[in-house]
Amino acid sequence: MAGYFDELGFDADTETSGRSLALRAFDNPDYVFALVGAAIDRPAYRELVQILRNDPRTADLPIGILSGEANVSAAAGWDPADQLTVAFPPPQNRDDVVADTQRLLKLAGRRLLSADERLREAQFALDAVANMAADTEQCADNTGSNPGSTSLV
Repeated sequence: MAGYFDELGFDADTETSGRSLALRAFDNPDYVFALVGAAIDRPAYRELVQILRNDPRTADLPIGILSGEANVSAAAGWDPADQLTVAFPPPQNRDDVVADTQRLLKLAGRRLLSADERLREAQFALDAVANMAADTEQCADNTGSNPGSTSLV
């Protein structure tokens, strides 16, 4: 399945346990969505979804649960207020992967940024930090105070 995502322009990461998936998601705010097999364990997918929803870093991450055809409706039996988690049968071909991906991207909403937008935001943040550093140095030079301290007025 990772090959299909590569074709669609995504870099896909795979994990073998719920814990490792959660840790990776917490450490990587650039993920657009997560696909979780219903058979994942340590923790199981229902607990994993709760863990991801309760952490502010992943609370708005769209999650697709891949479950066998007969189990899709059972997999969808979590909190009905959770509009960011959907269940899918395992994709059988590229068209299924495209359809599932489009559904998750639609859920991503504001979380979805193009590479250009991310680059612009990163440049803005770096410029802001550089300006703050320059202002702190200038302030320290003018006041003769300790360059490592900052005052609020």
